[in-house]
Amino acid sequence: MTAAHLQDALAEEIKGILKDIITEDEAGERVEGINVFTQQLPVVRAHERDGTRALPYAVVKLLDGRTVSEEPWTVSVGIYLGVWDRGRENQGHRHVLVMIQRIIDRFVSEPLLDERYWAQPEMEWALDIEDLRPEFYGCVWIKFSVSKIGRRMTEYD
Repeated sequence: MTAAHLQDALAEEIKGILKDIITEDEAGERVEGINVFTQQLPVVRAHERDGTRALPYAVVKLLDGRTVSEEPWTVSVGIYLGVWDRGRENQGHRHVLVMIQRIIDRFVSEPLLDERYWAQPEMEWALDIEDLRPEFYGCVWIKFSVSKIGRRMTEYD
C-alpha cells in the first residue's frame, strides 16, 4: 500500500461521489459528472486556448506524508475542485460547496477507503477568494492513515 495507490483509489471514489453533479462547460453545454485528475491538470497543448476545457474537474493531489515510530503513515491529500458557471445569478460557488459537502460527508460517515486507507476526522475546506467568474474553485484537505511495513527484527533488537 503506497501513497500512489491511495491517490488512485481516492480519484476513483471522487468520480463516484460526484458522478451526478450537473454543471456546464465553457460552451454553456450541460455536463453531468466531472473530470478527475491525479496530481495536476493535463498539459495544455498549443492549439488549445487554456485549461478551462477540463472544467468541471477535481484534482486529487498528494501533499505530504509523515510517520512516527511504528505508527502508520499520515498522508495529506488536497482535492481541488473547479467548475464553470456563466449564470446571471453568480452561484457557481454553490456547485463547489455541494461537491465539498459530498466529499466531506462521505469520509466523515464512512472513513474507510478501498478497505485499506482511513480518513482522519479532521478535515478542512476553502473556496477561492479571488473573483474569477465564470470559473469557481474550492478545495478539501483530508489526511489518511496508510499502513507501512514494520521494522524487521535483527539479532541486535
